[in-house]
Amino acid sequence: MIKKLFISAITATFLVPAIITPVQAVDSKQTFKDVKSTDHFYSSIEEMVRRGAVSGYPDGTFRPGETISRKHVASLLGRVIPLEQKKSAKSFKDVSKTHPYYEAIRSIQQAGIMDGDSSGNFNPDAPVTRVQLAKLLELAFGLEVKSEISFSDVPASHWGTRHVQALYSNGITKGDGGRFNPGHPVTRAQYAVFLQRLLDLDRDSTLSPPTITPIPKPPAVKPVPELPPVDPDQLGVILPNPKYVKVPAGRTDAIEKEYLRKYKTGNVWSVDMLWKADYLEKMLHDRVALLNSEGIAITYDAFVEALNDVIKNGSLYVHPSNKLTMYYSYKSKTIHMYNTADIYFESEDSTDGLPHAHTIKTPADWEEDVIKEHERTITNTVFKKAASQKNKSILKSGYRLVDSHNVSLKETITSKVEFLNLNGAGITYDEFVSQLHKITSEGSLYVHKNHVFAMYYDFEKEMLRISQWSGNADN
Repeated sequence: MIKKLFISAITATFLVPAIITPVQAVDSKQTFKDVKSTDHFYSSIEEMVRRGAVSGYPDGTFRPGETISRKHVASLLGRVIPLEQKKSAKSFKDVSKTHPYYEAIRSIQQAGIMDGDSSGNFNPDAPVTRVQLAKLLELAFGLEVKSEISFSDVPASHWGTRHVQALYSNGITKGDGGRFNPGHPVTRAQYAVFLQRLLDLDRDSTLSPPTITPIPKPPAVKPVPELPPVDPDQLGVILPNPKYVKVPAGRTDAIEKEYLRKYKTGNVWSVDMLWKADYLEKMLHDRVALLNSEGIAITYDAFVEALNDVIKNGSLYVHPSNKLTMYYSYKSKTIHMYNTADIYFESEDSTDGLPHAHTIKTPADWEEDVIKEHERTITNTVFKKAASQKNKSILKSGYRLVDSHNVSLKETITSKVEFLNLNGAGITYDEFVSQLHKITSEGSLYVHKNHVFAMYYDFEKEMLRISQWSGNADN
């Protein structure tokens, strides 16, 4: 009964950005400019479009790499299956009665399918991870575990093992070379694939255990010729160790300042921290996927080659499409990059209630030495706490508090709050903005109560600096 109900209902609706609405029938010949026939998810998206189960955006894109949030999944499940009340209603700090998804979230919580975190928040805007989705689908549709299959990254001791086994043994997920990637957010493309497999679900099938195929590592970076021989481990496999990188002849502070003035900065990566990080390869693959989803065609190998070139040779990298630019700062040992989606402009009539760069004034008593004190405090709080947590690393990033031609500052801040909550911050958008106003007006440092992240504003560089845990906090 559940299967029939699910199939009939899910073909009429799909999770779309901002709100969930019924999807109108779409011509079977419709294609999306960001979904190529060579993409592994192409046939699933096309089939779901043909059945009228999914649709794209008005600009002709599908945005396959965009993530799906908890509130959207709550609303979707409430539309495709009857939710039986099994628990008493619970109030969440970040979901008021006026919240547009209040009823959907209340119903899914009472059905015992979704719940909040230990801080009393539901985190409606946070992305849904793959293991979380496995749990939701297993609970919502009563999927049975047909065989106790283990992925290399979901051991028997993992809290989501049974949920993942239910998905795999029913053919809804295939994994990735013997890995499930439990902490990765679920994308629109992945959801379309799940939809197709659920529609064609054969509950009598039995699958073989996944084959574990190691991911080949990129070739080792050759030592810079002019440097004396050193231990190969100190050179790094993907990115070079900044300690052994010399400033190229002719690269002056004036050139770097000109780069900063002309190109600003969309993202700042600390090579000093990343070159030997165990999550570097995944981080770079994710960045390549994001760039390609924004129309910047580049392979992983080409991206790594460009990064090494700007670090070792001090060059300015400009993508052939002129949509991506990168350069390396030898002073701060950081890579600065931006793409056309991050070209900034300053809106003089902003009404979003956020502190924009052009409205921020440097406090009279602020000095650059304050930054050094802030960084020492961060080391003794966020860094120290992360070191005591399993599978936690530190990610440092910088943001300009301005709008771009493609993304507003409010959208940028909203996305950042979602990412912080994915890593266990449990902070609302309003709370984050309140602290943002405080640090940009006082020059102070904000440290999260649980030391999950810290942030301050660099008035000289006009950058918001955030240091946070890097690792997934699954609820």
